[in-house]
Amino acid sequence: MQQRRRISANKQYIRVWFNYLQLALELKLNINREFYRKWHIGTISKGIRFNDWWAEHEHLFTIKKYHTIRIDTSLSMKEALKQAKEKLEGNIGQSSEFQISSDRFRYIEVDDYLKVYKRRLKGDTYMVIAYDIHYEYEKRQEKYKNNKTLLKRRMHRVEKDIKSKEKDVIRSMIRRTQKAETILDNVAKGVFPGRY
Repeated sequence: MQQRRRISANKQYIRVWFNYLQLALELKLNINREFYRKWHIGTISKGIRFNDWWAEHEHLFTIKKYHTIRIDTSLSMKEALKQAKEKLEGNIGQSSEFQISSDRFRYIEVDDYLKVYKRRLKGDTYMVIAYDIHYEYEKRQEKYKNNKTLLKRRMHRVEKDIKSKEKDVIRSMIRRTQKAETILDNVAKGVFPGRY
């Protein structure tokens, strides 16, 4: 059995973006192909697995690079600064072309919106989806209890007596579906997650 390792937050964010793009392609939304040119969306639409795609495209999302320079200590301050500027010219102020458009990105929620949306596409009712998601969260609670670094997923407004809160649960599932639709439209335009 293969052991799963925890992946970096940045990679998780890109995984969620990738999943939205993959679904947008399946739904034949009008994709900004120029924006996604370097992503090789042809392979994404053919169903490539994220980890296989990531191995070839990780470089597109590099955020931090460090540049080491050597300066002769016998130079005056003015000359040393001039030399440092020359060496850094063209090597700083660069960032990834593909940026998450939110300062406070809640990838777990955004990922859950997509899960609900996909289940609705399969024809599941909102209550069935809510029960399944709630059960999934309950199963994971044991893991979360022992590991403080993992984020806890919670089904808001869904308690053990889920039936008594049926209207609230359905309303919550409808909102998640609507948010997923908005994010899918944003992704098609080349913005992730955008306003939702």
